[in-house]
Amino acid sequence: MRLEKITIRKFKGIRELELIIPRTDENREGSADFISIVGENNCCKSSILEAICLACPEVEPSQPTIDHFHMRDEANGPIEVEFEFGEVTEDDAKKRAIGPHVYNDKYIVRKKWSEADSRAIYEAKAPTVIYKNLPSPLTKQEQLKALPPEWKEVFETVKAKNPAAKNPALVQEMKTFALENKKELIEQGAPQWDTNPGGISPNLDSVLPRVIYVPAIRETNEEAAVSKRGSAIRQIVNTMFEEDLEGHEVIEAFKDAADRVKELFDEVGKHAAIRAIEGELTRRLGRLIDLEAIFDFTPPEVSDNLAGKTELWVRDQDIRTRPEHQGHGAQRALILALLELLADRAQRKQADGFKRTILLLIEEPEIYLHPSMCRKMRDVLLRIARLQTAQVICTTHSPVFLDLADRHDGIVILRRTSHGIEKVQRMADIFPGKELEEERSRLRMILNFDPSANEVFFTRKVCLVEGDCELAAINACGRRLADLKLISWEKFLLARRSVTVVNCRGKWTILPFQRVLNEFGVPYRIIHDEDKGAPAAANQKIISLLGNDEKRRIIHKPNFEQGIFSTVWTEDKPWRASQTILELTATNFPDSLKTFLEFVLDVKLDALKPEPENLAQAAQPQVQRPRHQKPVRRNERERIRKIAATAFGEPAQLNPQEYFGIAAGPFRLIDVSGLPKECTLDGEGRVVLATIRGESMANTLYDGDTAVLKKLDNVFLEPVEDIAAQTPFDNFRRSVQNGIYLVAVNDSIDNLAYTLKRVISQEQPDGSWICRICADNPEVRFGDRGQMLVRRTDRVHFAAKLIGIVEAVPNEGPTNGQ
Repeated sequence: MRLEKITIRKFKGIRELELIIPRTDENREGSADFISIVGENNCCKSSILEAICLACPEVEPSQPTIDHFHMRDEANGPIEVEFEFGEVTEDDAKKRAIGPHVYNDKYIVRKKWSEADSRAIYEAKAPTVIYKNLPSPLTKQEQLKALPPEWKEVFETVKAKNPAAKNPALVQEMKTFALENKKELIEQGAPQWDTNPGGISPNLDSVLPRVIYVPAIRETNEEAAVSKRGSAIRQIVNTMFEEDLEGHEVIEAFKDAADRVKELFDEVGKHAAIRAIEGELTRRLGRLIDLEAIFDFTPPEVSDNLAGKTELWVRDQDIRTRPEHQGHGAQRALILALLELLADRAQRKQADGFKRTILLLIEEPEIYLHPSMCRKMRDVLLRIARLQTAQVICTTHSPVFLDLADRHDGIVILRRTSHGIEKVQRMADIFPGKELEEERSRLRMILNFDPSANEVFFTRKVCLVEGDCELAAINACGRRLADLKLISWEKFLLARRSVTVVNCRGKWTILPFQRVLNEFGVPYRIIHDEDKGAPAAANQKIISLLGNDEKRRIIHKPNFEQGIFSTVWTEDKPWRASQTILELTATNFPDSLKTFLEFVLDVKLDALKPEPENLAQAAQPQVQRPRHQKPVRRNERERIRKIAATAFGEPAQLNPQEYFGIAAGPFRLIDVSGLPKECTLDGEGRVVLATIRGESMANTLYDGDTAVLKKLDNVFLEPVEDIAAQTPFDNFRRSVQNGIYLVAVNDSIDNLAYTLKRVISQEQPDGSWICRICADNPEVRFGDRGQMLVRRTDRVHFAAKLIGIVEAVPNEGPTNGQ
């Protein structure tokens, strides 16, 4: 049985998302059962892995919190994680949880959660059974006598076996007999969801994938500790132990000994020492309450938890240490080695087959690894995924884990749009047939020595160029124009970093890149030479794949150096182009070269001009502030509302020990879902009390203050693709005015890293607007020198607004003279 598809619904920022696991194609050397998920920050890459872990039995947590529900609201619908399996064998169908639910050679099962902290509801899709020519409802005796001949035979057979049977039990026995023996009497209708397939949850859990999860953002030493429940190393080691040691004579002897220990606790034949302890405890308990104490014993499942009782050490320069005390890179290397060992053992045992599908979930496999080790990690994961004993899903920000030529069906791009999370995955072969095999080979050649070409999936702008000369000219143009004060070098770098320029190293290799980018909907532009003879035959194919849009390409006639510099270079072209550009002056800088740079960057040079005030400031002597002089602090505290303790109701007594701590600095809030210590405030209704921790708001809020917060109802500033799609300023200001808010940005939302900061929004003269999140204390670093600008690609959650602080109660000690 092979896992083919995973569907996630209503989980965190995901409304609905479907992942198809590609099948290894032996004709493509890089093909594998391997998915690489890419996308910008805050587009739910990690949420996909979390949802799969929630549904699979080995990984915690097994129950969702409120933060797992879509938009943190249970009313948005239940969380669902659905698995679709294909290639169901006869042995698979014999399992109790599977057999009755196979439809069109598929087995589809899902888990649902409707409330936080609830257990999952198990469901499987079962085909509807239609009993041909059987009257329904069948309730009267006269109907039984008038049954069609084929059902009459079934009726008589069932009645003979159980003469006392009556309706409706008799009818049910007839249907059961037809299901088991008379296939021609039934047919399958459309499938429907059947609750609790297999009877009990362990039956279903036994067929779900065995998940090994290696997260990125967790204290790494937890992942390297074999004794740590849920750690990556423990999952891997446990998998190998279960496969290799189950049934071993020593393990069986251990189980026999454990069973003999259990006999000491059995009611019949209970050991005298245990009965004595029970009797004494019952006698003492009876003095307090009428209860009896009973001891029982459950033998340990040693084969299921061998890893948890196993110690793993490493020797480093003759010093034996635990892996969790090694560096992060060494810990990841150990996980890598264990995965490789798992792959080897899986291949040797492939004839016998693993009992369950192994699903490796790896978040940012490149993290902590040296580049060469990163490539090794990719090779090991690819090898595992090609063995057909395990499948791999990873999230990544590294082009090393992508393969445009052979594993395009395993690339999943996530984009956040105004409508939610958009997923792009292309399962069809981009290079079908022999006629496109050369293009695949050309692309494979480029990727073999320049994996950075895969960066086309990590940017919003792509420019394909024919060779080294154009690539060298880009930076040379930027440097020279900045030296001439015609553009800002900082602005140029910002624009250059937002574009991935791919050196295709030839015109014919542009074509396969075009096919891949077209399939995944990645916008791109092209620069190439006109050329003569055979290479020119590619020109028409290039424009055809561009949809005949001439605005998206520049052709240099007959080539780059002659079209720009009216010269011919026979060797060392990139160097000659760079040196020629760096010697240009403001008066002889060719317009064609400026057009070339604007086309690559997709930005007009006027937008890169230095700011006038920056030029004036640079011309003036800089006054250095003495090191001992601190920034002037603003007094914002007087402006904040002071609320008397007597203004609160429910409860009247305010106990600071019961408040939760809210960050106003480097601290992090553990959980905002409950927002404890709610009470009422005159004129405001329900409010929340919190104790201030930290000093980044020290001009307004002091460490230890009691803050009064008004909760907001799902106020999110969502990211947008362009300014035209930005939330109207008036709409935003209806929910968020200038003030102090409990906020989190991007990944901090999922990590519950909320903090109190001042929020200031301003409308610009052109109709656009900006939002700043600031610390009040200029001595404390937050974001960019005490503040951060919210960009249009950011997602911000405004959880609550600060409406005041509780007024301190004056001391009532002795007055003067007493």
